[in-house]
Amino acid sequence: STMRYNFVTANQAVSPEIMFSVRYLQPNITNSMDLYYGAWATCQVTRSLVDEFECTDGQKWGVSPLTVAVDNTLINSSDETKGVKQERLKLFQNRDPRMAQTLCGSNYITFPEGVIRDGQGGSLTHFNALKLIQPTTSEIGYSTVSDEDVVILRYAEILLDIAEAENELNGPTQTVYDAVNAIRLRSMMPALPTGLTKDQMREKIRHEWRVEFAFEGQRYFQLKRWRLMETVFNGAVDPAVPGYKKVFKTAFYNWPIPLSEIDKANGALTQDPNYK
Repeated sequence: STMRYNFVTANQAVSPEIMFSVRYLQPNITNSMDLYYGAWATCQVTRSLVDEFECTDGQKWGVSPLTVAVDNTLINSSDETKGVKQERLKLFQNRDPRMAQTLCGSNYITFPEGVIRDGQGGSLTHFNALKLIQPTTSEIGYSTVSDEDVVILRYAEILLDIAEAENELNGPTQTVYDAVNAIRLRSMMPALPTGLTKDQMREKIRHEWRVEFAFEGQRYFQLKRWRLMETVFNGAVDPAVPGYKKVFKTAFYNWPIPLSEIDKANGALTQDPNYK
């Protein structure tokens, strides 16, 4: 099955990958996933994420000879004319198949299944989340309800947990390669090159986390766990929204200790110095 198979309502009950999910079923138990990710465009897709997906040869976009050159002025334009749409579509050529299963570059969603759905919200970056939206032809509006199960744990996460832990403990052993390659080969991507160092493998594993689990609530916590928030956030500007700058302070890695708890501790607890 493809990665996106796990997020299409009709497939979820028989998915070989889903290990735990929150179940929904119309008409009594519904959610608003299509509305949130569709009409409201609550998830703004950054160009950084777009560029993270490799070309089909396993090399980075922009480095691979399979890279299709684009006019960034058109891509960053808010004009949804045919020329702009066609230019954005060039970014999807010769790319990791998960890219077209995860996001789209237009307000009209063209699903891998071939259907087109209207009603996608106006993303500031002009790229939209597709992964969690259902492939039907009905227009997305305020009355749209969904019964897609919310996936909490799937097997790909177990494989990357194994790969990351093993690499940190013992370096890029065959166990690491087998775990990561299982995901890549399922996604029709080439296996990792042999002979990677521990540091190189760490970057490969982090890449897989990002492209495999986009919009699944993982990345924020991973960047904090890896202590990379300042590196990734500070100074990062999306070319389509140059005025929007993200800021992350070291203090944000931890919450302040509630004053009520400090008072109860009778001096045993002191406030995090970042919040004094």
